[in-house]
Amino acid sequence: MDECVTMTDREGHDGRWCGGPPAVAAEAMDGWVDILRARQPWSDMPLDDVGGEFRSVFEIVLHGRDELDPDARAARLRRAARAHGAFRRRQGCQALVLSEEGTMAEEAIAIALVRSGAAPAVVTTMQDSLGPVLRAVERAAYSGYVDWGERPKA
Repeated sequence: MDECVTMTDREGHDGRWCGGPPAVAAEAMDGWVDILRARQPWSDMPLDDVGGEFRSVFEIVLHGRDELDPDARAARLRRAARAHGAFRRRQGCQALVLSEEGTMAEEAIAIALVRSGAAPAVVTTMQDSLGPVLRAVERAAYSGYVDWGERPKA
């Protein structure tokens, strides 16, 4: 049996998918925005601000096998998550929204999988695999939130 790198080792590289994951990032992102729009503070935001910089995170998480180097992919994921955290800080959101967004991202991915016809076992496997990745995304987003001092000077 081949040894594979796990999600927690490389923030998302998982050879069990044998190719791209069955969820499409755009579908998950659309579902995530729909979930957010029903809750505060997102329901008060202009539509183009609801997603923040999270579209890049979805692309990397769900289509991350495009890069051969897992370290480069993990660095891209951290940068995208940090950018999202800094965006939320600039909006004046509380840091707690970053955790809520991660939880709702998991839900949106599961919904996208179910809608695509994925078997319940596949949905569970994906949730188990992506959970640690999305926790790492939350930590990186929080880091971007608190390190907002790195913002460009006006």
